[in-house]
Amino acid sequence: MKRKILTMITIGCIFLMLLTGCGNSSGKAGLHQSDGSFISWNDLNIDVETNYDNYGYKTEEKSPYKVFTDNDYDGELVLPNDITEIGINTFRNCTSLTGVDLGKSQITSLGWSAFDGCTSLTSIDLSKTQITSIEGFAFNGCTSLTSVALPDTLTRISEDAFNGCRSLTSINFPDTLTIITKNDFYDCSSLTSVDISKTEIVSLGDSSFGGCTSLTSIELPDTLNYIGENAFYGCPLTSIDISNTQIKTIGIMAFRNCKSLTSIDLPDILTSIKSSAFDKCESLTNINYAGTMEEWDAIDKDENWRRGSSIETVTCSDGVINL
Repeated sequence: MKRKILTMITIGCIFLMLLTGCGNSSGKAGLHQSDGSFISWNDLNIDVETNYDNYGYKTEEKSPYKVFTDNDYDGELVLPNDITEIGINTFRNCTSLTGVDLGKSQITSLGWSAFDGCTSLTSIDLSKTQITSIEGFAFNGCTSLTSVALPDTLTRISEDAFNGCRSLTSINFPDTLTIITKNDFYDCSSLTSVDISKTEIVSLGDSSFGGCTSLTSIELPDTLNYIGENAFYGCPLTSIDISNTQIKTIGIMAFRNCKSLTSIDLPDILTSIKSSAFDKCESLTNINYAGTMEEWDAIDKDENWRRGSSIETVTCSDGVINL
């Protein structure tokens, strides 16, 4: 009889824990702090008397978002299921925030500087969201961020989105992506390889991978038609093949300071090479060009296009040009 009563009490306690969520804070909307304490989502309400425009500047309008800017909350934040938007500057400079669990929330928008300066954030999974664009400076300066999972709805990564994420070692790029803008992965010094070959990317913005001092390999898509200024500045790439792309212009200093680059293949549709495109490419002595010698001569090349490099020859489809 006593055993039966104890069993019934145990079952009752378990049911009560499930009903109230007691006994395990995991998954509950709110802040799960590193010391084991928990602050519910409703208790995290913050009155914000200012709003931010699309460029991160304050306006006089009251913010429609819950904003945690410059807050010293530490630990992991679990968002409620009804959240659909992470607004501008929402978590900016929350330097003790280690993680954000999106749960079952249907996020469709990620605003400018949403996680800018979150120096303790180690990873984030956006793969189940409906985001089409990651806005500028979204994860700028997240120096502890090691991995990011992106959604298959993403088409654009706006400027400086992952600038200075020096611990980022891997990132998946969905097939739907079409644009990587300026400084997006600048100074991501732990990124060793990038594969965007299956994407629909048409443009790599200025300094998009500049300062990625561990980047030794990159696979580019056939759809690519533009490489911006300083796009690969200082990257230790050993080879790069863009012969099957739609690239017509190689921007100013696009491969500047790529001192380990020994091989590059250029497409026959190339129309211009800007100033210092291969500056400081000390190991690059030859360029492989898919077109003829006559077509190479017709390319609009700045007078300083190979300044600072060791390029001496161009191997074309019908012969070799000595420079």
